[in-house]
Amino acid sequence: DVAAKLTKNVTLRIQLDGINTNLINDLELLINKEKGAHTVKIDVIDRSTKSKVSFSMRDKKIHVNTQLIRKLEKMGIDCILNIT
Repeated sequence: DVAAKLTKNVTLRIQLDGINTNLINDLELLINKEKGAHTVKIDVIDRSTKSKVSFSMRDKKIHVNTQLIRKLEKMGIDCILNIT
Protein backbone atom coordinates (compact mmCIF):
# COMPACT_ATOMS: atom_id res chain seq x y z
CA ASP A 1 0.00 0.00 0.00
CA VAL A 2 1.61 3.24 -1.19
CA ALA A 3 -0.13 5.40 1.42
CA ALA A 4 1.25 3.25 4.23
CA LYS A 5 4.80 3.61 2.92
CA LEU A 6 4.56 7.41 2.70
CA THR A 7 2.69 7.94 5.98
CA LYS A 8 4.66 9.16 8.98
CA ASN A 9 1.79 9.23 11.46
CA VAL A 10 -1.98 9.09 11.66
CA THR A 11 -4.29 11.64 13.23
CA LEU A 12 -7.64 10.38 14.48
CA ARG A 13 -10.28 13.10 14.85
CA ILE A 14 -12.97 12.21 17.35
CA GLN A 15 -16.00 14.35 18.17
CA LEU A 16 -16.29 14.91 21.93
CA ASP A 17 -20.02 14.19 21.93
CA GLY A 18 -19.37 10.82 20.26
CA ILE A 19 -17.00 9.53 22.94
CA ASN A 20 -18.39 6.75 25.10
CA THR A 21 -17.16 3.56 26.72
CA ASN A 22 -17.97 1.43 23.67
CA LEU A 23 -16.03 3.73 21.34
CA ILE A 24 -13.00 3.74 23.63
CA ASN A 25 -13.05 -0.06 23.99
CA ASP A 26 -13.52 -0.62 20.25
CA LEU A 27 -10.73 1.84 19.41
CA GLU A 28 -8.37 0.20 21.88
CA LEU A 29 -9.07 -3.25 20.41
CA LEU A 30 -8.52 -1.97 16.88
CA ILE A 31 -5.24 -0.26 17.75
CA ASN A 32 -3.96 -3.37 19.53
CA LYS A 33 -4.97 -5.56 16.56
CA GLU A 34 -3.39 -3.32 13.90
CA LYS A 35 0.08 -2.92 15.41
CA GLY A 36 2.63 -1.32 13.12
CA ALA A 37 5.06 1.55 12.63
CA HIS A 38 2.77 4.60 12.43
CA THR A 39 2.48 6.91 15.42
CA VAL A 40 -1.09 7.70 16.48
CA LYS A 41 -2.19 11.24 17.22
CA ILE A 42 -5.68 11.99 18.50
CA ASP A 43 -7.65 15.22 18.19
CA VAL A 44 -10.76 15.48 20.34
CA ILE A 45 -13.05 18.08 18.80
CA ASP A 46 -15.78 19.96 20.68
CA ARG A 47 -18.08 21.45 18.05
CA SER A 48 -20.08 23.48 20.57
CA THR A 49 -17.05 25.50 21.69
CA LYS A 50 -15.06 25.06 18.46
CA SER A 51 -12.09 23.82 20.46
CA LYS A 52 -9.70 20.92 20.12
CA VAL A 53 -7.43 18.94 22.42
CA SER A 54 -4.59 17.01 20.79
CA PHE A 55 -2.32 14.30 22.13
CA SER A 56 -0.03 11.54 20.89
CA MET A 57 -0.04 7.90 21.85
CA ARG A 58 3.69 7.33 22.20
CA ASP A 59 3.41 3.71 23.32
CA LYS A 60 0.98 2.60 20.59
CA LYS A 61 1.68 2.44 16.87
CA ILE A 62 -0.55 1.11 14.13
CA HIS A 63 -0.27 -0.20 10.59
CA VAL A 64 -2.25 2.01 8.21
CA ASN A 65 -4.27 0.21 5.57
CA THR A 66 -7.56 0.65 3.74
CA GLN A 67 -9.38 -1.80 6.01
CA LEU A 68 -8.28 0.11 9.12
CA ILE A 69 -9.45 3.42 7.65
CA ARG A 70 -12.84 1.93 6.78
CA LYS A 71 -13.26 0.53 10.30
CA LEU A 72 -12.40 3.92 11.82
CA GLU A 73 -14.89 5.68 9.54
CA LYS A 74 -17.62 3.21 10.57
CA MET A 75 -16.85 4.15 14.18
CA GLY A 76 -17.35 7.84 13.32
CA ILE A 77 -13.63 8.64 13.52
CA ASP A 78 -11.96 10.70 10.82
CA CYS A 79 -8.52 9.42 9.86
CA ILE A 80 -5.89 11.79 8.48
CA LEU A 81 -2.69 10.37 7.04
CA ASN A 82 0.25 12.68 7.69
CA ILE A 83 2.68 12.16 4.83
CA THR A 84 6.41 12.68 5.24
